[in-house]
Amino acid sequence: MDINPGFKQAALYGAVTNKLTIRVFEPDGTVKTVITNKHIVSESMRLTGAICDEPELLFGGCVASAFEIDVSSKYDIHDRYITVYCAQTATMPLYPGTQIFPGAELYPGRISYTVSFPLFSGDVFSCKLAKNRLTRRLVAYDRFYSRGMRSCKGLYDGLFAGGSAVTLGQLRAAIIQAHFTEAQSVTLPADSFVIHKMETDELTVNDALRMIGEMSGVFLRLNGHGDVEYVDIGTAGEVEEYTFYIDAETEDYTVTGFDGVETKTLGSYWFDTEPPDPVTYALDNALVTAGYVSSATATGEQFEPAWNGVRSSIAPNFAVEYIPFSLKAQARLWVQPGDRVRFNIKWYSLEEENGAEVTVEHTKTVESVILSRRLTGIQAMTDELSAQ
Repeated sequence: MDINPGFKQAALYGAVTNKLTIRVFEPDGTVKTVITNKHIVSESMRLTGAICDEPELLFGGCVASAFEIDVSSKYDIHDRYITVYCAQTATMPLYPGTQIFPGAELYPGRISYTVSFPLFSGDVFSCKLAKNRLTRRLVAYDRFYSRGMRSCKGLYDGLFAGGSAVTLGQLRAAIIQAHFTEAQSVTLPADSFVIHKMETDELTVNDALRMIGEMSGVFLRLNGHGDVEYVDIGTAGEVEEYTFYIDAETEDYTVTGFDGVETKTLGSYWFDTEPPDPVTYALDNALVTAGYVSSATATGEQFEPAWNGVRSSIAPNFAVEYIPFSLKAQARLWVQPGDRVRFNIKWYSLEEENGAEVTVEHTKTVESVILSRRLTGIQAMTDELSAQ
């Protein structure tokens, strides 16, 4: 997310205040209720989101975000659609020679920036009255939960009417049009991959989208506006530097990229030539592979030419490299799952020097990618970032 550098500097080194706004929509799409800090229990907010929350890396995503908060008991908004925004105001002292970035507001002795961040968009699952009868615990999930669990088998079967084959891109476009909106119109690396109909009793929206994204080596997530975004972590982008934090842990190994994919039914396939010690990604993806086994118009031998048509395009997305970690720090609302982070961890050892034991300080630089995050609090807002 592109953020004014002046705001970033003020948010990290100055004073920050947060104003939360929850807009509640009626079934006809109109906004009937707006809930602000005045009717929210202080520091009760928790927002969790991820592109992968599995013990091992699994491409595709479609992990539903969850939003929880305590509000006044008068807001019984069960089954309503909500959007959540946080207007963050960052203020720093104004010194002679201070560089003034565009968008700043000047006051005697200080400089101030305000940015509104879309945090969440989704459906309220429950809004139960607390034992004190004064508050309600609002629990909401984004639409990967409410819409993603629907069946898309009818749509899937309709695309294959007459025995024709379709591409992953055609199937993805049909599902997105029927159930979601895209944040931006994109072409995924494996969109041209041809699939054949598989026999299945059930196919949910999330399952289909996850398998489509998996073949391209991308993750699907819903942003704060409720639109589908596509995230790839294979190509290193801009890195967010954390020079100070509350707590951090890391592993002593790096997750390296994949040399190819391994399927249960069709064997292994390489992005280039088979290396001596290949690292393969387990492509347990019936949408992509089942049709080449079960379809009367396709055979396992036909999978390889189809694979060759997309392997060079999808290879960069499978070239992931990151260190498993967890990091707790002051919240940076412009940072999202899929972004890369860098921070230093210090550790100490006892070593012998001139016949005496001395304490030696070591520094390890960790660069990784955020696979999941938990945002807690309002004024004392903190981030717990991690990658398994």
